[in-house]
Amino acid sequence: MGSPPEPKGPSPTQIKLEKAQLNLVNQQLADMERQRLMPTPEAPKPLPKLNPAITQSSQDQEQASIEARRQSLKRTAPARSTIFAGETGAKIGGAKTLLG
Repeated sequence: MGSPPEPKGPSPTQIKLEKAQLNLVNQQLADMERQRLMPTPEAPKPLPKLNPAITQSSQDQEQASIEARRQSLKRTAPARSTIFAGETGAKIGGAKTLLG
C-alpha cells in the first residue's frame, strides 16, 4: 500500500475564502479608521439660568390680604345668616300679639 498523496497547496475554494476574509478584515479596518477620524460630538450648551423668583413687597402683601378678606366675606355672607344646630338666633315669627 502506498502512502496518501501529498497536498500540493490550497484548493481554489480555499484561496477564494481567504481572499474574501482578507477583504472583510480590510473593510472593517477602513470603517474603524473612518469612525476614528469623525469629529466627536460636543456636549450641548447648558440651559440659560432662570431669573430669580419675584418677591412680594410689603405693599403687595397688604393688597393681597385685603383682597383675600373681601373674597372671604363674599363667600361666607350666606353662611352667617344660617343658624346651625346648638346656636341661638332671633325667634322666628317675632313678638307675640294679642291675636296670635
